[in-house]
Amino acid sequence: MQDIDNGYKKIKEELEKLDKLKLIIYIDDKATYPGGIKVDFIAMLMEYGNENFDVPFPARPFFRSTFDAHYDNISNLMERCVDKIADGKMTAHKAFETVGKDVVKKVREMILNGTYAALAESTVKAKGSDKPLYDTGALVRSVKYKIE
Repeated sequence: MQDIDNGYKKIKEELEKLDKLKLIIYIDDKATYPGGIKVDFIAMLMEYGNENFDVPFPARPFFRSTFDAHYDNISNLMERCVDKIADGKMTAHKAFETVGKDVVKKVREMILNGTYAALAESTVKAKGSDKPLYDTGALVRSVKYKIE
């Protein structure tokens, strides 16, 4: 008698992979601004602010704000992906890829469109814009995801 599993074994393997894979959203640690300053360092300072410099600056939390604002949407997207895995229509890797691309897009949108503390007048004059977190586009381009 032939044992036909209707794809159950493959579905089970993919669902088990969900437990082993990790989706990491991060700022590219190799990216630099003109002049060589690391983008991930500046991103950390912007995320949390800093009072220790000669000119202190407030936090502009684009990363945490994205997850606070979109937690339910991200969870729902992952749930839909898991349903597709259970239906045999998606792999675990593809699920994380789908969610990763979506979260990167949301973080980038938050950088561009979020509401943040205003820039100092001297900063606006120096950079010619009053838009916090956006100058050269390096931060936006540096938001990435990886699957491990």
